[in-house]
Parts: sequence; C-alpha cells; structure tokens
Amino acid sequence: MTTSPLYQEPILPELSRLPVSDGALRVASRLWGLALSSASELSWLLKVDSPHVHARLAELKREGFADCQPLGWCREVVERWWLTERTLSAAGLTEPNFHQEWGRCWLLDRLPLVEVFHEAVAMAEGQGRLVQLDWHQETALDAVAVYEEGWCALFWSGLLESQSHLDERLVSFGPDLLNWSAGNRSPLPSLFIFVAQDRWQEELVLRVARKHRLLPQGALLCAADGRRRGQWNGRYSFGGFFKPAIPMDLGGEGWDQRVRRIMGDVKDARDRRRIMDAAAQWPGMETKFARTSLGESEKGKRATRVCKTLFDAEMLQRRLKGGKGYRYAVSARGFRPLAMRDRVSSGTWQAWARVPEWRGHTQLQGHEDGLMELMRQFMEADLDIASGTRSREHMGHAGAIVPDGMVYLFDSPYGEGWHYVEYERSARWLNDARDKLNGYLAPARQDDWPVLFVLWDEDAERLFQELGRPGGLPMLTTTLGRLEAVGAAGMPGCWSMYGEDVVIGATSAAK
Repeated sequence: MTTSPLYQEPILPELSRLPVSDGALRVASRLWGLALSSASELSWLLKVDSPHVHARLAELKREGFADCQPLGWCREVVERWWLTERTLSAAGLTEPNFHQEWGRCWLLDRLPLVEVFHEAVAMAEGQGRLVQLDWHQETALDAVAVYEEGWCALFWSGLLESQSHLDERLVSFGPDLLNWSAGNRSPLPSLFIFVAQDRWQEELVLRVARKHRLLPQGALLCAADGRRRGQWNGRYSFGGFFKPAIPMDLGGEGWDQRVRRIMGDVKDARDRRRIMDAAAQWPGMETKFARTSLGESEKGKRATRVCKTLFDAEMLQRRLKGGKGYRYAVSARGFRPLAMRDRVSSGTWQAWARVPEWRGHTQLQGHEDGLMELMRQFMEADLDIASGTRSREHMGHAGAIVPDGMVYLFDSPYGEGWHYVEYERSARWLNDARDKLNGYLAPARQDDWPVLFVLWDEDAERLFQELGRPGGLPMLTTTLGRLEAVGAAGMPGCWSMYGEDVVIGATSAAK
C-alpha cells in the first residue's frame, strides 16, 4: 500500500479539542463515520499503512477516547473499534449514534454486514472520499454510504431471505426515498451495492435486480468468496437519503453480555457460524455433514466439539439417530441471530427447523438423509450447494419448480453453472414422472438450467429419459444403486445424459 500522510484526512471539528496528536484526531474522525471498524479497514480508507493506524488507535485507547473488542462472523476475528462515551460527551456528539452502547449492540446483531459493507464501500469508485456509513433500521435498504460527491444504497441478502422478500424490499425502496429525502431533489443513489451471503444468494439478487432494471447501476459482492460483479464506478447521484438512528431497548442485556453470548470462544467463532448456517439450511443434519461444511476430515473432532458447544448454549437442538450419533437442527434461540442478520421474522423458525423424524414422519426421513448425503458429497468435492428451500418458482397452470437442492458445477456436459437437484425415490410410474417433469419442461420457466435426477432404479430412469428427450430437457440421471456404488462427483459410471455416461464435478483449476 502506498503511504499517504494522515494530514490529508480532515479533522472533525467536534473532535478537534481532544488532547491527542493530530494523527490520532484524524483517525478518530474517520472512525466516527464507521463504528466497529478494524484497523485494516481504516488504513485502507485512509490510504495509510496499517502500523500508522495501529499506533494512532493505541494512543486513543491509552487516553480513554477509543476502545476495541475482538469480533468476527464471516471474516477472521479482529479487533473492532469505537469512540468511547468519554469522547462522545467531550465532543458533544450525544445524538443517537452507533458508537453508543445501544448502537454497538445493534451492529453486533448484524456483524456480517459490518464486516463486508466496510469492504464494499472502499471498493466503490468515482465519488471521492468516503465521508460516513449511515446504518438504516427501518427502511428497505441496510445502509447508505455517503461520499464527497454522491451516495450509494447498500443491501444485504442472506441465506434466509427469499427472492420474493428481496423483491418486496426493492418495491418499498421508492416510498422510502420519498419519506426520508434529505434535500430539495428526489433522491437517487449513484450505485445500488448488493452484498450476497453466498453464491446462490448472489443468483437471487441478480434475478431481482434484473427485474427492477438495476443492473446498469448495480454492484454485487459475494461475502463468501469476495467475488465482485457489476458496476462499481458511481456516475451520479441526486439529493440525499437520511433516517435518524433510533435507540433500541437493550432489555437488560448490555454490550458485554451480548458479546459473550454471540462470540463465545473466539477460537471457534467462525466454525460456529458455519455450523449454524448449515443447520438452518439442512435441518436434521448429522455430524458427518457438519464436518464437511467445515472442510474437516472424516476423523476430525472440530465439528463434534462445535455442535456440542452450540447445543449446550441452546443454539442447536439435537436428538439421537438410531441410538448412535445425533441429528441437529437450529433452535428458536439460535435462529434469532440469523433472522436479525437477514431481516426476516424470527417467527419463521419452524419452517427452517422441520425434521421429518422428529415430527413422526419417519417414512420421509430416508429421502432427507439420502438428499443430504448427495449434497454432502458435492460439498466435499469443493462445489457450492444450496438447499431447495431457497428456490421456488410457481408458473400457475404451467407447473412449478420446487427442487430439493442446487449445485454449481464446473464440469458438466451442459456447461458450467447452477444445476437443480431432485432426489426422487417415489416417482416410478408415468403420471408421477410427468408431474415431476412438468415444471422443468414448461416454456415459461425463468431459466434453462439443467436438472440432476436421482431415481429409484433403471426402469424409472428410462421413463424420465423418454419423457425428457422430446422436450429437449437438459437433464442428467442416476439411480440409487449407482450413486451408492460410485459417488456423486468426479467419477464415471454414475450419471447418464440420456444413455451417455458422463462425469460431473469441479475442475482442478476451479478448486
């Protein structure tokens, strides 16, 4: 990084009388607009090497003007900083703000957004220096990034958010602009910055942004791997958009208690987040699935330890599976922070925690177990997967596509991209097969992605191929027997493309 003198950063007038060096004042002025920043994020925005920022932050902390806490969710655990009550009082910055205890607690509930939004606002170009990041509590968007020459609207979309929920948010964004306009002109951002939690959520964001014709002004960041897409150079914006912060009731649980509850042992903080997301998507998952979600070997103990920790903390619920091992699902208490993160109702918890065996539907558990093992194998092959609960397409009389899952394949006879997954043990007869294929064969469907069918036996496979071929359906099929014998990815002998043996998976370059 090129070193630039700190004197290029203006000092906030309210902070100018603090008895610290000018460099510390300039770092504090930048921190004012970005509560819970890390030193590396501040150095990136200040265009100053990290040691300079660390030294100024240490000075502020030594004098009692700033403090920090190790925090992390989807990024590494790092110290995140804020201005203390002593600083706010001395500077007269007493209006509701996110450096105050209530504000930090609110940001703690949305820690992934803090981590990734600070990256995103530093990536936007063409609007001059970033002035501040305004967090929004009760509007369609999540934050507004204010620059010297414009402003951007930021939206987070997590794995609990459906396509229709995001669509509703964008529909309500217009009225929000009018209600919270700051200035004489109707406000319009220079960029719509979307941050998607993972690769599948990225696809949902693209669908909704395309529908609302936002792609020419849309920037997209995938939190899972840092990939950027779209337009990151802001051209122009109009007016302003500002909603005052509203202090929340802490309900007797202050900052220290919330940090202990959310962070626990910082050494396994990221592992716990990944296990929670896996349990939310795949209720009834076994420890083997949890290990794969952490990238852990079959003999590893990390996943077992983390699952027990989460169960002891009442974040996961579990039950014995046939007297050996456990099934896990997210608990009501564990669902709350995920719902807060993704801005969905915590009342939807039961829809994300249905385990057939726990509800007396043991006949359905075989389907769920087989599906999760298939998806686990894809995950083990370094492929992105998503639960079918995150994709619904209804086409009226034309049918519906309600898959069991989705997998992003790099090696496929139909090319790189998303493939729907159907683990179909019951459709063995003509009418059942027609019903299952109806949506995939409909001309009205929103995409032409291929579908992978796991079928009962070769007779069912031939039936599906006979029905799919005339309509030109991009489809790969296998049977329960071949899947068990060969495995899902990387080996011949499992998948058939209308009678031709094909191999699917990830290329070595993609891995």
